[in-house]
Order: sequence, then C-alpha cells, then structure tokens
Amino acid sequence: MGPALSQCPASILKLLSPLEELEQLGVVEGVGLKYASEWRERCLKHAESKKQRVRLQNGDRIKLPYTVRFVGGLECDTFTKVDLPRKRNVFRPDGSSSLVRLQARHLDDAVVLA
Repeated sequence: MGPALSQCPASILKLLSPLEELEQLGVVEGVGLKYASEWRERCLKHAESKKQRVRLQNGDRIKLPYTVRFVGGLECDTFTKVDLPRKRNVFRPDGSSSLVRLQARHLDDAVVLA
C-alpha cells in the first residue's frame, strides 16, 4: 500500500534522494520502489496542475461547465470574483446578491469570461 496523499510540494520532492540511489543502498526495493516512483509522479502532476490554474482578480467573471447547487436552493454556473480580506475563493453568483465560496476543484474547470 502506497501513500494516499499526492500533494507534496515540488520543492520538497527536489530534496528527496534519487530512487536509484535508494535502490542501490537496499532501502527501497521491489513493489516499494514502484509505489515510490508512482507517488512522486502523482505529486509532480499535482504541482504542475496548480501552476496552470488561472489567477483570478477582483471583478473577473467565470463560467463553469456545470451548475453548482448551494444550501438554500441557489443554483448558478456564472460567478464574479469578490475580494474580501483574509478570505479566498469568494464569488457573487450572477443574478444574486449573496456571496459564496467555491472550492479549488471547481476553479480548475472554470472558463474566464471577457
């Protein structure tokens, strides 16, 4: 069983010893070597996806490819970024005066509108 979380920062991954060196020392071998290699690949893939995320500014409008449903019955797929001190990912749904927070996984699929 390998590590489940794959969000190790790339800066930490650079500090790790190469797997070939660990294999030669007998620290990691067989299935463990395979798990370690796959885990490092997943971590690097996660770090790359974080780099490619769009940095939204106050007033930017985004559209999601699906509708998000919130508690209270509000449903929307288009949002405007709102800047609040010490709060991240706060948006105002189109046609509403309320404020909502979107998770980072929602923002990965977002399209920035002009």
